[in-house]
Amino acid sequence: MSFHVEQGQTTASLSFGTDVPTDLTWDEFCSVLAGFGFECRSAGGGSSRTFVHAKKGLTVVAHQPHPCNIVKPYAIRNAVALLRKGGLL
Repeated sequence: MSFHVEQGQTTASLSFGTDVPTDLTWDEFCSVLAGFGFECRSAGGGSSRTFVHAKKGLTVVAHQPHPCNIVKPYAIRNAVALLRKGGLL
């Protein structure tokens, strides 16, 4: 699977088969979801973040990684599954 998203000055590109990237940063993750029309919202306290696609009624919940800035593979798989389910991929 591969997809390319451009949003303003930010460009994020992901390309992978059955394996998910192990070096995707939080900023890249956020840029990709924003490119698909998601808005990031804080889910309250802590590192939990909610990405909402108002038009499609979709929600992705992910934890902002810390102290390392690399997104966990399960979060990427969950986001991709939701993009597919919502007809965005």
